[in-house]
Amino acid sequence: MMRLSFKEMKDAIAKIVPKDIQYDVDLEAGDIAIITPTPDAFGGGEGLVGQIAKKIKRRIVLRPHASIMKDEAETEEFIRNLIEDVAGIDSIYFDACYCEVTVICNKPGEAVGRRGANAKAIRDECGWLVKFERTPPIYSKTMHDIRGYRASHAKERRKLLKDFGLNIYRPKRPGSFWVRTTALGSYREVGRACHLVTSNESRVMIDVGVNIASDTDPMPYFTAPEALPMEKMDAVILTHAHLDHAGMLPVLFRYGYRGPVYCTPPTRDMMLLLQSDYLKVGGAEGKRAPYDMEDIRTCMRHVIDVDWGQTVDIAPDMKLTFHNAGHILGSSSVHLHVGDGKHNIVFSGDK
Repeated sequence: MMRLSFKEMKDAIAKIVPKDIQYDVDLEAGDIAIITPTPDAFGGGEGLVGQIAKKIKRRIVLRPHASIMKDEAETEEFIRNLIEDVAGIDSIYFDACYCEVTVICNKPGEAVGRRGANAKAIRDECGWLVKFERTPPIYSKTMHDIRGYRASHAKERRKLLKDFGLNIYRPKRPGSFWVRTTALGSYREVGRACHLVTSNESRVMIDVGVNIASDTDPMPYFTAPEALPMEKMDAVILTHAHLDHAGMLPVLFRYGYRGPVYCTPPTRDMMLLLQSDYLKVGGAEGKRAPYDMEDIRTCMRHVIDVDWGQTVDIAPDMKLTFHNAGHILGSSSVHLHVGDGKHNIVFSGDK
């Protein structure tokens, strides 16, 4: 299938959307975002969104325009007045990067309302896209801090998403197609899992683990010619949060990598916890870690959440799908669809 550039996709969308509908097109990494003050005009799978997705063969997300969105304080007041008593709201989190508000409550089914009436009322009155989640049995400060930190860097994350998307939809490079995998760690040893998939178009790293058993040689082979320069890599993918698979991820950002990190939401949260613990334990033992908390925070701004079974474009010639590996919470096997299916590679992680 011929790959369309971002401009070609915008032109194709313009031919489908009626001229009296106001909208803009943006990139959210591999996804195409339609931003509009009239979301209802685009319909669902059978409406304009479905027609666009069928035409350009890309995942479409619909986002409200800022002009129809109330501020966070007004929106929170509206939500609490609407569903406080019936659902038992625990907390409300806003993420302006995706124009989403997440309501944590005791009874999500009640909060949504009959046939989604409450969710629709919040969207219609406040503009925000709304999600409901059940209150966890134990409060997690880690999850609370991650949501707050990502929300406070919403504008930067939005810009990063567009930059990632422009890289994915860059002009095709000349030459015949080829692909290879390179071992950068964990082969014939336990620990520091790290694989590099290279094609004539792209470079993608899967897992960036630490060798817990070695104080003198803990890192993958970052100095291998295929891995350099790190700032030219297209993407990093994590199978799960254990340190032998994600413990050295912040090192990439210390060395200059500024691309996306793809993982499941539980992996995102747990890797922050384990990486922070790695610094704490190392410091208590008098060991100097190769990164600090600022590198971990930088990494968190570059994370793109991907759910199991969701297929996303991560490079000009690669698509990613996560599948449940059954190892730990959020652990995944990585399926890479390379070169329009000419190659399909699966990394099982720990399964």
